[in-house]
Amino acid sequence: MNVRKPLTTMEQHYRQTSLFSLADANSGAKNSSVIEAVYEAGGNVPPHIHLVEEIMLFLSGEGILFIGQEPHSVCAGVTVVIPAGKPHCLYNTGVGRLRVISFSPTSKLEFEWLPGLFPENHPLPDENGQDMDDPAADRTDRELNPVAA
Repeated sequence: MNVRKPLTTMEQHYRQTSLFSLADANSGAKNSSVIEAVYEAGGNVPPHIHLVEEIMLFLSGEGILFIGQEPHSVCAGVTVVIPAGKPHCLYNTGVGRLRVISFSPTSKLEFEWLPGLFPENHPLPDENGQDMDDPAADRTDRELNPVAA
């Protein structure tokens, strides 16, 4: 039985995001996959799409999930369904780790990265992990401006 096997580690704008395969084709799943993603404080995953829908269950932490250009505040206990082919990206806006379990109806989840599609209202972090063009970038609480729901 294969449990929590490291899938890959991605450097995302000078922040680490670790992915762990909990179930996929390599562990015997034929039509589904389960991945755990752990985002360090300030970490993110850039815009991307999948050919299948993705269901995300947030276990801990807090962040902003963009589905298309629409922001959604997420935290522990929140579940979100992302339609197949819909661009999305996630930012850890909290001070601790953001943990997410992702379920997909395919045993091999494939990503298509969409460089240059970052939301206009959320600047990328610079090499120090600070938001560019943010006059309060030296603050330590790493809070974003409130996002209208």
